[in-house]
Amino acid sequence: LLLRRGRRRWRDRGRRDRGGEHRGRRHLVGKRLGTVDGADLEVTVTVRNSGARAGRDVVQVYAARPDSAVDRPVRWLVGFAPVQVEAGGQVTVTVPVRTRALAHWDVGHGAWTVEPGTFTLLAGRSSGDLPLQADVEITGI
Repeated sequence: LLLRRGRRRWRDRGRRDRGGEHRGRRHLVGKRLGTVDGADLEVTVTVRNSGARAGRDVVQVYAARPDSAVDRPVRWLVGFAPVQVEAGGQVTVTVPVRTRALAHWDVGHGAWTVEPGTFTLLAGRSSGDLPLQADVEITGI
């Protein structure tokens, strides 16, 4: 899955590329979900820079729950991690996702509650570019 970010032109502001923000092409090449400390999760992705220059980016992880019984956004940010990758290199980055990020406020109980069921975790560079996804089943937390 190709993530491209070349030179920024800043055409709308009439500025040229800002120094140090040259980013090569990057690929998210894999994903792995695991359980940490009982209920918290971690999402691990590998970011590969196929460009000729070192680059920086932020891996963002979003959650989605289309069949939720409560009103929720289509997807919401649950974790992120900055990553720096040398030219031609690759880096594995782990993004922690706390169970609290999956919770909603239950007015009836007056507490944060995690709705049991399947959540989809999506990873990528922005909310509009989420090429990786995995489903995780949450039970009785």
